[in-house]
Amino acid sequence: MQKNKQIGEIHYSLPWHKKYSKNSYYISQIAVAKEAKGTGLLREMLTPIMADCQKKNMDIVLETMSEANVPIYQHFGFELVEFHHSSSVPFDEYCFIKRAT
Repeated sequence: MQKNKQIGEIHYSLPWHKKYSKNSYYISQIAVAKEAKGTGLLREMLTPIMADCQKKNMDIVLETMSEANVPIYQHFGFELVEFHHSSSVPFDEYCFIKRAT
């Protein structure tokens, strides 16, 4: 619970993505177990979402609290558009958008 309260403090600017997109699909949570990393499971989960959003001309938005995830999302075509930091919590938030093409 304490970690959730801290995350809530850094995740203060919902819905931040409204500044960047009028029509977006919001991924609130997506995760891959440590033992499944590098197996293509994230691609398997994201591909149908990206295809559906492409058909519907919708942007996709998401956040991560892990700096290690930044290059992974960039690999899938997401653009880092905001970074939220608070000196009172030990987390940073990276906000991404993948624009419909």
